[in-house]
Amino acid sequence: MRIKILSLCVICLFCTAQGVWGQSAGRFIKEADDFFTHGHFREALQYYKQGGNEGTWDKGTRLRVAISSLEINDVDGAIKLLSQLDREVKTEADVFFYLGRAYQHKLLFEQAVAHYKNFIRSSKSHDVRRNWVKDEIMRCATGMSIKYGNQLAYVENLGTSLNTFYDEFGPVPSPIYQDRLYFTSSRSGSKGGLKDPANIDDRKYGNYSSDMYFSEHQNGIWRAAEPMGDVLNSTRNDVIYGFSANGQMLYYYTGENPQNGRLIIDTFTVDRSGRLTGSSLGPFDPSSGDRDLYIYNDSIFLFSSTRHGGFGGYDLYFAIHRKGLWSEAINLGSTINSFYNEVSPFLARNGRALYFSSNRLTSIGGLDVFQAVFDPNTASWTAPVNTGLPINSAGDDASFQIAQDGLSAYFSSDRKSGYGQRDLYAAYMKEAVEAHLKISFPTTFIQLLPQAALLEENKHVQTAPKNQQVKEYFIGDLAYEPNDLVLTPQNLKKLEVVANLLLIYPTLKADFICHDISTGPRSFDLYFSVKKAEQVADYLSRKGVDRERLYIKGCGAFYPRATVPEGGIQNSSLDRLNRRIEVHIYETEGLPISLIYEHPNIPSETENAHAKEFSDMQPGLVYRVQIAAVSQMLQHDIFVQLTDAMIEWDASSKKYKYYAGLENTFAEALAIQDDLRTKGFGDAFVVAHMAGHRVMQSDVDKYSEEFPDLLKLNVSR
Repeated sequence: MRIKILSLCVICLFCTAQGVWGQSAGRFIKEADDFFTHGHFREALQYYKQGGNEGTWDKGTRLRVAISSLEINDVDGAIKLLSQLDREVKTEADVFFYLGRAYQHKLLFEQAVAHYKNFIRSSKSHDVRRNWVKDEIMRCATGMSIKYGNQLAYVENLGTSLNTFYDEFGPVPSPIYQDRLYFTSSRSGSKGGLKDPANIDDRKYGNYSSDMYFSEHQNGIWRAAEPMGDVLNSTRNDVIYGFSANGQMLYYYTGENPQNGRLIIDTFTVDRSGRLTGSSLGPFDPSSGDRDLYIYNDSIFLFSSTRHGGFGGYDLYFAIHRKGLWSEAINLGSTINSFYNEVSPFLARNGRALYFSSNRLTSIGGLDVFQAVFDPNTASWTAPVNTGLPINSAGDDASFQIAQDGLSAYFSSDRKSGYGQRDLYAAYMKEAVEAHLKISFPTTFIQLLPQAALLEENKHVQTAPKNQQVKEYFIGDLAYEPNDLVLTPQNLKKLEVVANLLLIYPTLKADFICHDISTGPRSFDLYFSVKKAEQVADYLSRKGVDRERLYIKGCGAFYPRATVPEGGIQNSSLDRLNRRIEVHIYETEGLPISLIYEHPNIPSETENAHAKEFSDMQPGLVYRVQIAAVSQMLQHDIFVQLTDAMIEWDASSKKYKYYAGLENTFAEALAIQDDLRTKGFGDAFVVAHMAGHRVMQSDVDKYSEEFPDLLKLNVSR
């Protein structure tokens, strides 16, 4: 009998321990998913491993572990997990996508192409990654053709004295000290600390702002990097660009994000108030999309920009200093610039050899370093040539600058052999770069350009906004699964389109409205839906988009896109249609863009007319009733009685605003207001939304002649 009782006790203790472990494991996985969503893959991986292993993780978790492994440069670990997923009954398109990326990073281009083709075969036709993958297949073909070509240099990582598992980029050799290197890093110990996209302290999910550092090469080794001091580094993002020829002036960028950043030209002097002396530099303006400033002999500078009139994404430009004034920015032309991105220009000392990075189809993946030479006989640039391996990799290789001796160069790369995000590398040239060891006559390519050609290029830049061909952008809803993960690879590609639009055209506004399926009380559904939309806003803010331009809303389960037809049953395919974040872009008038909204085709017998009405009304004028403005979730039974409700995050007041109604007229909304006041909401009042945003007094003044009902609003509330 004692043995039986003892056995029962052991079994009970074992079951209890298993239950407690299961709960702990679940908490670890949830914590890991949160870090994964915020792009902190190293922390995510640590929690995934505390919450289980390959034998206990479900398929979704194993995929996220594989992605995290790839992101922290454990390519072999990622391939191992992804290959296990590939051997299972049905392989998801995401597995093929990341297998392709992993093998491409290992420079195994044939295997990468095979997996990319499997991705195209298995992915949905509307998956926006398909076009990107088709481009990657072309880049892999480039990789196959140059993999065994002549190598111009030996490349080595500059080591842990300079690099961390954070982000190091933009190396700048000193113009006067041959053994000194300057660079920028977003690392632990940054003066700004950990901040969220709104520049508020966030010690859990925040990212370090960037500071400027330098290091010296002594006795064959690099000394530990040191920050450039509290006078230069601030609590904002500080990015070094370069120096004047005599090394007496420092050019750098400072700002919380590109919209409010500015260029500083520091003469290494501090006035009595302790402030730096700063200035502007001709047409270069970081808030207009200009970056990667390179100063050549104090009278010419080059940079990359997304300004109007370019040939694709980022284009390369130059400006000239004459008679005390800077010229307008001049596009370097279609031989240098492409439909893709051209960034981080560097002009060799002879003024005719141009180095830059591009992700055009003749790269082998991401940004590669290219070289073009200005031919004095034709007064034009030669076609850019890929500098090949090992300078380039399947990652982003950029900020290539040749040192004074012409025998070495420095650049940054996020190749998967590095310590962390981007690392700093040195390229030791097998032969000295002659273009960097001599001075030409005339001095630069600019003196060789016919004046007419200069004017024509400048004309192209100045007049393009009026005559530019309209460019089409495809905008799609963001779908998400029950795990609430919004920033999936599929959605990130869609958000890249939105981010580029918003960064290129600073007048645009974006509206994100999250819809969910019913999983609990309606007040919970509403609140959780707006929290999902906030993930999108946080991501775009990290990309540099001003949060004030993003409207964040949640509608819970009030507007399902697809409903069960008569006699039918609820199924997961309907749920997938209903879990969505609608994206609307506003204030496009006068811009050379055409927005094409992609929505799934829904059978007429399942399409919900109420949801269609909701979407159709958003661009116009809609009247609602504000129920409350609170800092946290509003839990109330009133939502059970409503047929229309919405929650909106107001960034200025830091409150969630709850609304009832979806009306075309003020009178209809007023009736809802009166009814709500009888039910205990004495402060309820009518509001209006137009083109995604809450109507303010300026809108009333502007549109009241067309919509006289607006005069009845009390917009001061």
